[in-house]
Amino acid sequence: MRILGLHASFSHNTHDPTVCLIDKGELQGIYEEERFNRIKISRGHFPLYALKALLKDNDLDLRAIDLIATTGITCPWLKEKIEEVLNHHFGYSPEIKFIHHQIAHMWTALYAGGPNDTNFLCIDAFGDQKSGIYGRRIGKKIDYKFIELDQSLGNLYAVGTSILGFTPGEDEYKVMGLASYGGDFRDKNQSFYKTSICNGFLPNSSQEIISKVKTNYQPYFTHKQLMEVNSKYGDVRSDFKSQTDFAYAVQKNYEECVFKLIQQCTDEFPVIGKALAMAGGCALNCQANLKIQEKGYDVFVSPVSSDRGLALGSAIAVSQNLKGNVKGLKGICYGQKLDNDSVYKELTNNGLVESVKPLNVFQIAKELHDGKIVGVCHGRSEAGARALGRRSILASAQIKNMKDELNKKIKYREKFRPFAPAVLDEDGEKLFENYKISRYMTRNLRAKKYAQDNIPACIHIDGTARVQSVIKEDGLIYEILKSYKDISGIGVLINTSFNLKGQPIVQTARDSIGTFFQCGIDILVVGDYVVMKN
Repeated sequence: MRILGLHASFSHNTHDPTVCLIDKGELQGIYEEERFNRIKISRGHFPLYALKALLKDNDLDLRAIDLIATTGITCPWLKEKIEEVLNHHFGYSPEIKFIHHQIAHMWTALYAGGPNDTNFLCIDAFGDQKSGIYGRRIGKKIDYKFIELDQSLGNLYAVGTSILGFTPGEDEYKVMGLASYGGDFRDKNQSFYKTSICNGFLPNSSQEIISKVKTNYQPYFTHKQLMEVNSKYGDVRSDFKSQTDFAYAVQKNYEECVFKLIQQCTDEFPVIGKALAMAGGCALNCQANLKIQEKGYDVFVSPVSSDRGLALGSAIAVSQNLKGNVKGLKGICYGQKLDNDSVYKELTNNGLVESVKPLNVFQIAKELHDGKIVGVCHGRSEAGARALGRRSILASAQIKNMKDELNKKIKYREKFRPFAPAVLDEDGEKLFENYKISRYMTRNLRAKKYAQDNIPACIHIDGTARVQSVIKEDGLIYEILKSYKDISGIGVLINTSFNLKGQPIVQTARDSIGTFFQCGIDILVVGDYVVMKN
């Protein structure tokens, strides 16, 4: 059976439209619309370009699809909308089955690579009139409970993000990075938005306004609320110390609520062991994930935790309902393939073919060691929010000011935001406390003194790093790291996504060449070719 997973967007508050294909229990692809239409997050978009590409790459017509699985079970108008789009563009609409938004997140968590018997916790802003789900799986039996909308931890963080002047639903990671610079917790009674209690958390209804927000351009707070925050912290829009301390309070409140919610989950749904599978947008809070792990939990976070994973979760859920068996993830490189024929054609069209060189991994590693910045667009792209070596910008983590260089020449982003390291798995224990393989950049680890001394450009102000563990199966980035280690003695590089600020990660050779010439990247690896700037 062929099941098409679909996360379609018909309103501005719906984001990250995606499609995926499961064919006879095997995941064939996860394609995100933003990679094709080049509109970051693609709010309000149907994944039309992604769907056309997915069908073409698998030599299929939409009539070959047996079922469509999608979230939106509480939206009675959605079926007609989807059918209308499909009939218009393809002349046909397969049968559509609806899955609850939070159930879809649950299935991506359970496919994160953890043990079969596990607790799970999925924390979201909102979806299908709930804000999350928690429970357990033992054998084939799953028990769960939804988290109500007025207890939304995603909304808690979104309000804090908005108060700081960032874009809620997009910039929460900035608050997480900013929080590490703070520490003066002036809100000890936790009056900001939520109150942590023994069995989870309670909403502060006097602060709750997010349910009234209709578009992403409206503020998620009232003027009165902003004045209350400023009375405790100072001007959180202009004073850096005030900003950092308020961000710290947002993170601290969030963590306290998460810890008690986990306790509530494990008390209600006990499981032998301390395995915890996580998904939902809030599961990308790497700093909280570190602290959950430090409390003794064996944490497994889905690499497609956010709404980018809903298509996959929906397809898995429908397959399970039909007694089907979906095979586990083999890494996370389920995006579109980059073939050398298309690369050569693009290089020719851009007048570059006469100046390119064949890929030499050792030479790339040497250039990185000499301080060059390298863009990589190679093989099949990653699904999810992280670039993991297929669509990445690489740089030396040993050069102390490399973070500033990347920001100045390429990323054009806030100085307080850290860059993540790609680390050979074999070197992980030497560099980080309580090291455990983390292939998808889903949690922070505390750097040992050796790491702080030798790879300073990727260690955050609080002594942590969002680690990507790299193994042989990761392909080119593994080969580059091995060669870099042969030269430098340490198998670590900065790895950041191949894009400019406000743009989606590059997908095609054309995207990568265009981005290469718009910024200060020194060398481009595109397919098996290398382009160098004079």
